[in-house]
Amino acid sequence: MPPRYRHWSSARSSKSSQQSSVSRRVPGRRPLSLSSTSTLQASSDSQLPVLDDSRHSYSSPSQPRLPELQLDDDTFDEVIMAVDLQRRGTVGCSYYVVRDEKLYCMEDIQLGGVDIVEAFYIDPTVIIISTKVTDAVVHQLDPDAGNFTLEDQDRESEWAEFFPGTALTIPDHQYRLPFILEQRPPSEFSYEAAKTKISHLALEGDPQLRCNFVMTGDKILSDAAGDGEANTGQQSCLLRLAGLIDLDSNLTIGCAGALLSYLQRRRAAAYLPGGIDTQHVFRVSTVEMFSLKETMFVNSDTLHCLRILENESHPNSHNQGPGKIPSGSKEGLSVYGLFHHLARTPQGKHRLRQIFLRPSVNLDVIEDRLEIIRTFIRPENSEAMNTLSESLKAVGNMHVIVSSLKKGVGGAGFPGKTGGPSNTLWSRLQRFTFFALSISDAIREINGGAHLPIVKKVLERIERHHLANVGKRISDLIDLDASAEESRTIIKAGVDEELDRMKHVFEGLPSLLSEVARKISEKVPASLQTFLNAIYYPQIGFLVTVPLERTTGEAVYAGNFDNPWEQIFMTEDQVYYKTDEMREMDDHFGDLYGMISEREIDISHELAQYILGYEEVIVQASDILGELDSLLALSQGAQTYNLHCPNMTQDNLIDIKGGRHILQEYALSAKFVPNDTLLVGGLGPRESSPHAGGTSSRRFPTDEADCPSMLILTGPNYSGKSIYLTQVALIVYLAHIGSFVPAESATIGITDKILSRVSTRETVSRSQSTFMIDLQQMSLALNLASRRSLLIVDEFGKGTDSSDGAGLAAAILTHLLGLGADSPKVLAATHFHEIFENNLLPQSPQLAFGHMEVCVNDTAAEPEDQVTYLYNFRDGRSNSSFGACCAAMNGIPVEIICRADDLIAMAIRGEDLVAACASMPVAEAEELREAQMAREFLEQEIFGDPKAKLGEILKLPSNHFTNT
Repeated sequence: MPPRYRHWSSARSSKSSQQSSVSRRVPGRRPLSLSSTSTLQASSDSQLPVLDDSRHSYSSPSQPRLPELQLDDDTFDEVIMAVDLQRRGTVGCSYYVVRDEKLYCMEDIQLGGVDIVEAFYIDPTVIIISTKVTDAVVHQLDPDAGNFTLEDQDRESEWAEFFPGTALTIPDHQYRLPFILEQRPPSEFSYEAAKTKISHLALEGDPQLRCNFVMTGDKILSDAAGDGEANTGQQSCLLRLAGLIDLDSNLTIGCAGALLSYLQRRRAAAYLPGGIDTQHVFRVSTVEMFSLKETMFVNSDTLHCLRILENESHPNSHNQGPGKIPSGSKEGLSVYGLFHHLARTPQGKHRLRQIFLRPSVNLDVIEDRLEIIRTFIRPENSEAMNTLSESLKAVGNMHVIVSSLKKGVGGAGFPGKTGGPSNTLWSRLQRFTFFALSISDAIREINGGAHLPIVKKVLERIERHHLANVGKRISDLIDLDASAEESRTIIKAGVDEELDRMKHVFEGLPSLLSEVARKISEKVPASLQTFLNAIYYPQIGFLVTVPLERTTGEAVYAGNFDNPWEQIFMTEDQVYYKTDEMREMDDHFGDLYGMISEREIDISHELAQYILGYEEVIVQASDILGELDSLLALSQGAQTYNLHCPNMTQDNLIDIKGGRHILQEYALSAKFVPNDTLLVGGLGPRESSPHAGGTSSRRFPTDEADCPSMLILTGPNYSGKSIYLTQVALIVYLAHIGSFVPAESATIGITDKILSRVSTRETVSRSQSTFMIDLQQMSLALNLASRRSLLIVDEFGKGTDSSDGAGLAAAILTHLLGLGADSPKVLAATHFHEIFENNLLPQSPQLAFGHMEVCVNDTAAEPEDQVTYLYNFRDGRSNSSFGACCAAMNGIPVEIICRADDLIAMAIRGEDLVAACASMPVAEAEELREAQMAREFLEQEIFGDPKAKLGEILKLPSNHFTNT
C-alpha cells in the first residue's frame, strides 16, 4: 500500500523539545481523502480491524453548525485524530470531526501493535502522535520520513520564510500523502490533565435534572456546562461523562486531551482572544464512543464478569509488583484459559488471545473459522491433527529470532569479543524451517481441507523453497552439536580455508607447547626442570610458568642476569613470565584464539545477513503457523469440552437448545443441567417481519409476535440465575469468535455489543461507591445499546434503598421495552418482586418471565432441607427468594433464621412490621421484669427490716414493672 501521510512535526530527534508547533494548511491545497479502493477490505485473510461507521451518541438533535462563522470548506472537512501506542501493544485513539463538533473516543485496544495504527481508516486530515512513540510507529505512518535531499532542504528554507515560527519537514513529493503528521510532547497526552480538559467541555443534551456532586478536594469548574452554574465539581462532570465514554481507557483519554490542546492552539492562532468566534469554532458539542469495524464491542467490565480473561498473580510476592518487566501473573480459570494451553506456539497463544479480545461480526470470517473447526475435528483427520500439534511444539516465534539477528544478540559468544548470534538461535531457526516444511506436508493430508483459507495460506504463502534454503545454509555452516557442547557458535570444517588452518594450528598447540617447554627447561637448573611449563592464554599470548617459593614469596626461577624474564602476573602458587621464546611465538602465531573467534563471528554475521534477506518469508511463515495453531486450539477445545457448531445468521435472535456454562461445567464434579433460551431483538425500521426482503437465513421457531426481546428471571438465591445469564452471553461470545459453543444447538444472530451490569469492581483508587459504579455501568450500557446488542442485568438496584432500587430497575426495563423496533435483547435477574406485584412493568409480548426451578419441602425440620435446587429453567415468575433457607445453609444461627421467618410471614400477611418489631418478646419482657425488680430493691431503704421490704416488692403485680 502506498504511503498515506505527510510528515509535519517538531524536531523529533530531541525528545526534550517542548516547543509548540502550529500546523497550517498549504494555501489552495485541499487534503486528499482515501478512495474506496485504498480502504482495507475485511475478509477472512485480514487480521487488521478497521473502524466502525455506526456510532451511538448522547446529544440533542443535530442542528446547523456555526452559520455565522466564515470558515472555508477545508476547515469544515477536517478530521483530527490522536493516536498513542505503548510498548506492550496497547493502543488508544480519539478523533474530532469539525463539521459535526463531535469528539469520538474508543476503548483502549489490547495487543494492538504498530500494524493496528494503519487500520484506523477515519480519513483524518491531521494525525497527532507523541514524541515518545517508537520509530516503528512513525515509519508505519510515513515510510519516507527522514529521507531528504539538498533540494528538499532548499524547499524547506523557502517554506520557513512563508511560515515563520513553524517547524516543517517537507520530503520529496510533498503532496503524496493526505495527512499532516504532528508530534507533540508526552505531557500533552497526560491522563490526569486530559480528564480535567474533558470535564470542562460544554456538551449539548446534558440532562435537565442536574444534581452536582462535590467532594473534599474536588476541583470546582467555572460554568463548566455553560448554564450559569459556577459550583459544578469536576467529579460531577466526570460522573456524567462515564456514562458516555470509558474513562478508564488511559491512552484514549490522553489522546483526547492532546486533541483538545491541538484545537485550542488552532483556535488561538486563527482568532483574537475574547472574540465571539473564539467561543464557537472548534468547540466540542458531543462526546461519543466508537468501536472497531466488524468487531463486537465488549468492554473490560463485560470481559471481567464473563471471565473471558482472568490474570492470576504469582504466589511469590516478589513476582507481583509493578515494573518494566512483566509480572509473574498467569492465566487463571477463564474461558480463554480453557483454550490457552491447547496452543503450542508463542505466536499461536498471542493470536488466540487476539481472537478472544476481538470477536468478529463479519459473518464470512465467523463461518470460515467454523468450517475449519468442522473439518479439523472429523474422525478421519485425527491423525493429521496430532501430527500438526506435535510439529507446532517445535516452532518458535520468529519475530523474536529476527529481532535478535538484527541486534546481533549473542549467547555465550567468545571471551573478550563482541558475541555473534547465540548458538541456540541457529538451532531454533533450523528447527523452525524443518518443522514449517513438515507442517506444510502434513496439512495436505487433511481430508476435505483443500478449500479452507488457512490450508490455502499454508500451502500458498509459506515459501518452501526459501525456507529450505535457510535451513540448508544453517546446516552447511553451523556445527550445531559442537555449538551445544561448547555453548558458542562453532563453524563447520570446510566452510573457510583460513579458519580451518587456524583451527588446525590451535589443535596442535598442546604438543608444540610441550616441546617448547622442554627446550626452555634445558636452560634452567635441573632441579627446576620438572616444574616449568609453557601455556597459552587468549589475548595475553604464550607464557612460561614456574612455581612460587612460599618462604620467600618469589618465583623459584626468573631467568638469568643476561636474559631476565618479564613477569606478567602471579597467582597464589604460580608466576607467569614472558620470555624471548614466548615473544617469538606471539609474533609468529598471534592471538590465535582471538583470530579464530573473529573469523567465526564474521561468518556467523554473514549468515545472519543472509537470513535477514529472507526476513519477510520467515516472519510471514511464523504468523501463518501461529494462526494455524490458534485454530487448532479452538478445534481441540471443541472436542475436549463437548462443544457444537452454532448456526450463525443475520436474523436478530438468540435461540439456544441445551445451553451450558462452559466454565461452571468445567469446575463442577456433577453433571451440569442444560437450559434453553429464546430472545428476538428489535426488527429495525426497514424490516416489517423477521424474514422480509429475503434477508433472513431461517425462520423463527414461533411467530415473531410471541418471541420476547426481554427475559426477566426471578427465583431463589443459589438457583442459578446469574449462571444462566452469563451462560447465554458466553455462548453468543464464543459464536462470534468463530468457536463451537456449549449447547446442543444454537442459532445466533449477529450481535454488535455485549453490555453488562453484573459484577462491581470496587477499588480504593476510585472515589465512588458501589452503587455509583453500578449506575455508571448501566448508563454506559443504555447509551451504547442498539437493537443488535445483548444486555445482561443482574440484580441492578440492590445497592440503594429498596424502593429507589425497584423504581430504577422498573424504569430502565420499561425504557428498554419502549424502544420497540430498536429494542435490544435483554436478560435481567431481580429480587424486586414488588415490581411485578404493583404492575410497574407494561404488558407486552416482548416481555417474558422465567425462573429457576426448585423443589420445596415444607415438612422438613431443618431450613436448609426445605429447598432442593433443580437448576431447570421454567417459564413464569417465582414469588419467593428463600433467603432464610440460604442463610441457614451458610451457618447463620437458628434463632436469627426463626426470627426472619416470622417477619417474612408477617410481611406476607400484610401486618405492620414496625409495630411487630416494637412489641417485646415474652423472654425479653421477663428479663426486663427481673431487672426492674432488682433496681427497685436497690433503691429502697433496707436498714429497718430488709426481709419485709423485699416481701412488699415481691407482692407487687407482674405488670407493674413492664408498665413503668
